Amino acid sequence: MHLWNTTIKGKSYAKSVKVGPELKKYVDEINNHRSFLKLCEQLVEVNERICDLRPVPEVKDDQELAELKKKLHKQFMGNTKRDRANRYELLQAENCLGPSGSGIL
Repeated sequence: MHLWNTTIKGKSYAKSVKVGPELKKYVDEINNHRSFLKLCEQLVEVNERICDLRPVPEVKDDQELAELKKKLHKQFMGNTKRDRANRYELLQAENCLGPSGSGIL
């Protein structure tokens, strides 16, 4: 017997796995998951390169720049502690794919 364990959303789970086909299945699934994670990391890296190559949109005049700044300030600089907590949770959820803390844009 082998003990397989994992943690999902902060809760630990354990299961006894019999040596033989059941253990092989678990090993194969773990290897598949690791391959999937590597592919996700590569996808994030390619996406970051694409984002870096996209041109920055041009602003036509000072009024458009002021409106954009106001919009971005509202979006990223909420006044309440709850707004900041919600943004933090959203950023955490979006960054789950990338080891560098970046998400797919």
